[in-house]
Amino acid sequence: KRVTDELKRQAAIFDDYYVEMSPWQYPEGQNFAKEAYEAVRREGFKPILTMDAHYPRPEDAKTQDIMLCIQNNCKFSDPDRMKFSQDDYCLHSGNDMAAKWHAIHGKSLPLLEDMIVNTRRIADMTNFDFPKATPLAFQHKGDKAKLLRKLCEAGLKARKLHDRPAYRERLE
Repeated sequence: KRVTDELKRQAAIFDDYYVEMSPWQYPEGQNFAKEAYEAVRREGFKPILTMDAHYPRPEDAKTQDIMLCIQNNCKFSDPDRMKFSQDDYCLHSGNDMAAKWHAIHGKSLPLLEDMIVNTRRIADMTNFDFPKATPLAFQHKGDKAKLLRKLCEAGLKARKLHDRPAYRERLE
């Protein structure tokens, strides 16, 4: 009921309203998807199939995880630190998204074709040319680990933290 009420509230604000459906792997996400799906069927909302993208490729998941540690000032080894609930918050093709949806929900939630058509409809309404991205090239020719260590040491010294055991431990 709460999901339906919230979707109705949001739909009243927008002229052309779509409900985002995502192939989340974690239990709460799957439960929400099922509730949203039922509201879509019952109320006639237009579903779309989407997924958060926090990094471009699946192999970038660990790098993103490390960046979260840096942003939140916590250790990677801390079991209670903030982390994503699954490791595929990257860009996916339409076929990959459909396969993910079926792998999680099977055929029990059959609006997949509508989700894909509506997602394409939104993409066709946008007029944006993505610039061609190129990977960042690291120009240093020597030992990158030594360079990183040198830069970290300089940063500690500049912040007058080089003598503090907690910071030394984190650097190690």
